[in-house]
Amino acid sequence: MSGPAKRGAASRSNYPPLPRPDPGDALDPAQVREFVAIVHDAATRALAGADRPGLLQLAIYGADGSMFPRRFAIGDVEGMAAEAIRQARARNNVYIEPRTVDPTKVRGGERGKTPATRAVFAFVIDADTDNAKGLAAPLPIAPSLEVASSGENRHLWVFLDKAMAGPEAQALGATIRARVGTDTATGNQTQPFRVAGTPNYPTPAKVYERGRSPEPCPTPILKVTGGVYSAEELRRAPGPGEARSAVHGLLGGRDRHRGRREPMGRVPPQQPRHYQGAARPGEPRPGRVAIGSIPEGRQPRGARRDDPG
Repeated sequence: MSGPAKRGAASRSNYPPLPRPDPGDALDPAQVREFVAIVHDAATRALAGADRPGLLQLAIYGADGSMFPRRFAIGDVEGMAAEAIRQARARNNVYIEPRTVDPTKVRGGERGKTPATRAVFAFVIDADTDNAKGLAAPLPIAPSLEVASSGENRHLWVFLDKAMAGPEAQALGATIRARVGTDTATGNQTQPFRVAGTPNYPTPAKVYERGRSPEPCPTPILKVTGGVYSAEELRRAPGPGEARSAVHGLLGGRDRHRGRREPMGRVPPQQPRHYQGAARPGEPRPGRVAIGSIPEGRQPRGARRDDPG
């Protein structure tokens, strides 16, 4: 998987920590700000009118395996982007979750398990190509946002038009995961995923076992379609092989990896609706909800966690 490694994987602690060089060009602050703005806008839309929408959460992983979260109000784009950039410059891996958390159910250095979820506003498909747990078949829908997590590996975000409660999202996430054939990170509401524009510092296991370079890898935004889906549309989406692939740009949208706009081709049955909240360079972000800032405090001491990839 391209996000933080899961507990129990073999050989996780069998290798010494690797030195982490300066991120250099692998850190792109403009991409970080754009990605954070897109995610905040997606949360704003999905949680419109919610009385207690919860907080968005970054997960920061250090070279020593420590983890600590940072929580932000929906709409605090500048605060979250600045923190993500600061942590990346400190040579940490930076992730974000596709959910909001209940601030009364998360404490200190914990991210919180499923009961801490306030709402799920997106599902993310972890489409790796360097292990045996990549996509088993082309996606039947067009992702809302595509991020290069490392090399040819991808994080494919699917935004919801209306946020879901934790238990309902857990069931739908399992359906999506079974449909696309990826590992347990896909559709998992508590799984953090790479903040685009921040460097990917590989774990020692991935360097020694998968042959990854120890140098930090850039994680650019590859495509933004701005699509949104209802939960029912995702439930009714055709199974693998019943629609043309959306992974590599067959449905249009700006494919930044190729530097050109792909042809539209045939649209599959579940073509996404488009929303106006996604930020573009030089454009304002409409409809953001500012519900106050989170007071600054001491960085909690992170308990030992699985080192991210």
